[in-house]
Amino acid sequence: MINLFCFLLLLSCAKDNTFDFYSYYSTQNTTTKTGFVKKNNHILFAQNYDKKICLIDDFDIFQNYKKRKTNINIKYDSYFNDVLSGNTLIDIDTNYYICFELDENINKNFNGLSINNFLSKYTKKSGAEKYILINNSFTDDEILSVAYCLFKVGYEIIFDDYIGCYYAKKIKYL
Repeated sequence: MINLFCFLLLLSCAKDNTFDFYSYYSTQNTTTKTGFVKKNNHILFAQNYDKKICLIDDFDIFQNYKKRKTNINIKYDSYFNDVLSGNTLIDIDTNYYICFELDENINKNFNGLSINNFLSKYTKKSGAEKYILINNSFTDDEILSVAYCLFKVGYEIIFDDYIGCYYAKKIKYL
């Protein structure tokens, strides 16, 4: 009985490590000095109804929320977090977005290796301080699978269209 009590006490004191995607990525209510809404240059990932993972931006989440608002009883920030954490599917047409299927081997390595070993296997150091380069010798779906796995555990993902590669940076959050 005492062991059960101690376990429940420890469980209740455990810190919630859920990442607040909304606070970090949403451009809601953020404007520039000229009054325009700030553009979010980060790549966001969401799963569509076909169970494919798609590259989206925060406006896509907002549009889906507006369409479904009458059918759901949830605040926008919670919906935003549910979409990016993979708990809620959204309506994304694969003809207009970059969508891919998660590479099983990469996902298996992500779940089986330590984060440092995963990074060693799939990324390289970059010239940009704080950023790592996702190894571009893989196929497009493999690169995006690595990016998605890192995104899920709190890495921001950006694409450098000048040299054609993806970068990741660990997000510092409480």
